[in-house]
Amino acid sequence: PLRIRVGMHSGHCVAGVIGRKKFIHDVWGDCVNTASRMESHGEEMRVHCTAETARELRGSFDLTCRGEMEIKGKGRMVTYFVDREREHSRLRDYSSYTHYSSTVAPTLANSESDDDGSERGLLAVPEAGERNSPSS
Repeated sequence: PLRIRVGMHSGHCVAGVIGRKKFIHDVWGDCVNTASRMESHGEEMRVHCTAETARELRGSFDLTCRGEMEIKGKGRMVTYFVDREREHSRLRDYSSYTHYSSTVAPTLANSESDDDGSERGLLAVPEAGERNSPSS
């Protein structure tokens, strides 16, 4: 049987597709690293989350506080297990949990092709409010 761990954290990150011939989708940021730490410090067949995510889920999901634990690279953090979704929350609209701003989409700058056809370069992330469409 497949036995997995899931880690969750809520916060800002950057997501994008890199490459011109061989596309790779990736996500970057401290938020992603924190979610990874939640996964690695979790237990099989459980969803492990930070206090920030627990605040977002409270009222819609049953949570169990694990207490404070030492998380590599983060220090001491209070973490939670997500136990189950509450029945009444299934009627809730979760679209507000995802925020995306097209004005801060990253682009690949100073790129060069490797021998295998993959693309390598610097990721240019504009400041909030700065446009980076092909016409700008």
